[in-house]
Amino acid sequence: MAVKHPEWISALIVQNVNAYSEGLGSGFKKIMTMEDVGDKAEVENILKSIISSEGIKVQNTPRLQLSPLISIPMLI
Repeated sequence: MAVKHPEWISALIVQNVNAYSEGLGSGFKKIMTMEDVGDKAEVENILKSIISSEGIKVQNTPRLQLSPLISIPMLI
């Protein structure tokens, strides 16, 4: 619904989010390594792409058959 009609969505309520690093996966571990070595600009770019409309689309449509009109960038 949100992909077909993004104008219908004005906010998201997210509950029960796992905030432990063990639950965040290998992509997040890569981000933490970059943070540790001081690559803050690249970390910021990656995090911005994750929370962009395209990033959210990628995270929430993996099981759907995607239209050829949807571009899926490599986030991590």
